Amino acid sequence: MAKPKILDRRVFYAGALLFREGELGSHAYLIESGRVEVFVGRNEAETVLADLGPGEIIGEMALIAKGPRQASVRALELTVCSTINEQVMDRLLESCEPGVKALLKVLMKRLYATNMMLADHLHRDAEMGRWN
Repeated sequence: MAKPKILDRRVFYAGALLFREGELGSHAYLIESGRVEVFVGRNEAETVLADLGPGEIIGEMALIAKGPRQASVRALELTVCSTINEQVMDRLLESCEPGVKALLKVLMKRLYATNMMLADHLHRDAEMGRWN
């Protein structure tokens, strides 16, 4: 499969936010180098969900589900990412067999809904001081 055309490349310094929880997602990132952490909450009430590095994609769920970001992402070190916009993602999905495309969309919507419920629980726990 031919490599998809990438919109642009972005560089994030350690501590920089790639995106915030609740923002509408207009693009995803393919991490080329560096590391990021995925977290929910703010300041003292943050819960880290993942530590990701090269080859990982972040932000794809909001892009495919066309909903708000479910978590925030912060660079842990100098991080270089390729940006994948909605048109590139749509083109990738269009190249799939119709059954595979439908299955991917259903799975992403279900995972998105499950993550929203989990995020709600994490926020409540953080507010009650259970994760501090």
